Formats: sequence, C-alpha cells, structure tokens
Amino acid sequence: MAAIEIRNLYFRYAGRSEPALRGINLRIEEGEAVLLAGRSGSGKSTLLKCINGLIPHRYAGEYSGEVYVKGLRVADARLSQLSQVVGTVLQEVGKQLVLPVVSDDVAFGLCNQCLDLETVKQRVDQALARMGVLHLKD
Repeated sequence: MAAIEIRNLYFRYAGRSEPALRGINLRIEEGEAVLLAGRSGSGKSTLLKCINGLIPHRYAGEYSGEVYVKGLRVADARLSQLSQVVGTVLQEVGKQLVLPVVSDDVAFGLCNQCLDLETVKQRVDQALARMGVLHLKD
C-alpha cells in the first residue's frame, strides 16, 4: 500500500472557470522523499489541500478522482481521522503558528482530537523533548 496515492484528481474552486488541478496521478511510497515544485498558481497548495483533506471537506468546488492517504480514502474519511496520518507544514511560519506559547501551539491539534487534558500535556512534552526544544515549552 502506498503512503499516498492519487488517481485522476480534478478540482476546480467554486466561482472559478479554470480547474486548479486536472488529471493528477501520483503514488508516494512510505519513506519516499518528494519535492513538489512549481510556479505560483500552479496548484501546489491545492494538491496539498486534497491530500490533507481540506479539499473536499472545507473548500467548495468541483472535485473528482480519488486520493488515498495510508489506505484512507480522503473523500470518505473524517478530518479527525486524516489528521492522525497526514499534516501540512506551511512555507511561511507566521501563517503556521496559531498561539503565542509553544506548548499551546503544539497542543492545538491534539485538543482537536478530543483527547483528555492529561494525555495532551504528556504528548506535548514528549513531542517537544523528541525535537530537543522542551526548554521552549512556556
């Protein structure tokens, strides 16, 4: 099973006449490193939104094709399911960080998974320690 598999993906944003993506086919295996490059407006961010589930779940438009992440069909999966297997790191850090305190920002996604507070605190500490930045917690 591929980590990510895309078959004949098409997406056109609501209110736009031209599709952002058309006929995209892609297979990425577990552990494979892939560079997604292209000019501004070429569909890179749209493709990532299709992989992380924001499209079709949060953006309106015409969507067809199939996207699978770790065996989950993105169109059928809940965002809470997808968030456990896929994430997106934005190019501009200022648009990525949500909260002014590091531990709160790390906890943000965990809280959206409806975990109890003690579990969230433990996982935040584990993640920060793993990255060697526990000292930045507060």
